[in-house]
Amino acid sequence: KEFLSSSDSPSNSICCLRLSIFDCAKADSAAAVSRAKNLVELRKNYERVALQQQRLIEQYDIEAETQRQIRDDVSLDIEDRIAANERLGQVLLDKNAAEQAAIDAQIASLQQRIELEGTSVELTNEIFALETEKIAVQATVTGLKSEQLVNENALLQEQKDLEQEVLDKQIEDAEKLTQKEKEEADKAMSIT
Repeated sequence: KEFLSSSDSPSNSICCLRLSIFDCAKADSAAAVSRAKNLVELRKNYERVALQQQRLIEQYDIEAETQRQIRDDVSLDIEDRIAANERLGQVLLDKNAAEQAAIDAQIASLQQRIELEGTSVELTNEIFALETEKIAVQATVTGLKSEQLVNENALLQEQKDLEQEVLDKQIEDAEKLTQKEKEEADKAMSIT
């Protein structure tokens, strides 16, 4: 705006200048209130995402433990145990993906805060901590996946051993039958 014109009196110009400053202050106040509301909402979302992440971890842990219990129950059929171990592997992969996504959402929320508030050591450190947490999640899931693979090999060996046991029993039964038939044939020949 032009504050002074040749026809304006000094008092009129001051009045216009005051109105212009008031309008700017009013606009700055509205922007500040809007940024503050956005920050409050971001912080709420950040906390909610963290809570959802913890809930998700617990749900996946329950499912994984259920599959471990089935896998380790020697009273169940070996095929069911192998299937449970395979489901466990999928649960671990799903858990990893979900945890990574939740952490990424928290990082995105912090980055939005940085856009609104500006960079700070606190926010930068929080992002760094979350990125470190992502690595820790990967390490944990990798360890659990290794355990699952070791158990897969053990179950396959157990299945192979059971099949060999059945085969050995069939061979033993066939040998006994053959021996019995031979004895009966020898007995029949000695009678004649």
